[in-house]
Order: sequence, then structure tokens, then C-alpha cells
Amino acid sequence: MKMKFDNEPLDKETFTRLEEQGVLLSNHAAPITKEQALVLLGEAMFNEFVEKFTKLWKEELFPHCLLRDYEATGDELHKMLHDD
Repeated sequence: MKMKFDNEPLDKETFTRLEEQGVLLSNHAAPITKEQALVLLGEAMFNEFVEKFTKLWKEELFPHCLLRDYEATGDELHKMLHDD
């Protein structure tokens, strides 16, 4: 399947979108295509969404029902698994 931007060079618009998303490309990294830049942009946007959703979930929706409040501690896990 041929991609929409198959082997197109990175353009200024896509580069700017990356910067606006907080993605700053290293001068030491290999040059990337527009297609690769869009993949990176998508990943950055997804990561931002997950971070915002997680914050909403933990701080506003269920602040008193977090996994860490119910999960067994390291000592408890050791006792459960090793039944000494």
C-alpha cells in the first residue's frame, strides 16, 4: 500500500506543527520524511491526550479509587509468592 506522503521531504508546515506540539528534533538525528514526522506528531498528540485524560481520571473523576491505593506492596507480593 502506498502512503499519502511516501518519501516526501519534511516541509516547514509539518515541522512547525511538531514544534507547536513540543517536539524538537535533534540536530544529530537522521533527516526524516514528512510521513515520519506525521507519525511522530501523532505519537506526541496521543501522549498528550493520555496525560490529560489520566490527570482528569486520577484527580477529578476517581481521586479516592486509584490502583496504588489497593495494589499489594512488594512485601505482600513476596509473602504471597513465596509462602514461607
